[in-house]
Amino acid sequence: MIQAPLVNFAFTGVIFTVTLALRRHGTAPGIIGLAQAGIAVGGLIGALIAPRLQGRLSLSRLVIVLAVSATALFAAMLRAAPEDMRGRVTNTVILGATGLAALAPLTAGLLVQHFSGTVAMLAFAAVMAVAAVMSMTLRGLREAEAEAAAHTAGAPPP
Repeated sequence: MIQAPLVNFAFTGVIFTVTLALRRHGTAPGIIGLAQAGIAVGGLIGALIAPRLQGRLSLSRLVIVLAVSATALFAAMLRAAPEDMRGRVTNTVILGATGLAALAPLTAGLLVQHFSGTVAMLAFAAVMAVAAVMSMTLRGLREAEAEAAAHTAGAPPP
């Protein structure tokens, strides 16, 4: 819940920053479109290469672990929420994970307008660095990973 909004914000911000910085420097719209296509192709290539880079998990196992983890997280969240509040709780979680990304284009625009594309990219890199540090230090993330691994292996959670 804490890390996902930051990651979504940073990725969305970088994509908008590329477009805005290129436009601000007078780049032709066709070249900007080519840059955006390059970003999309990079994502596709990453998705194709990622399974080969996975250590011990195949893509299907990784998807299963992620799905089980997400299911366990939502099940625990819904079990803890009163029945009449479950819809609101689910929507709040989803909004929390994706809502900050809606501010990324505005943030990118203001940073590019008042400073530069470089400053904007550095700002989004800093946000990503905060998310990375959080992923290494937050106890809840490690516990969720241990529970998912135990659940996938069929062992009782710790």
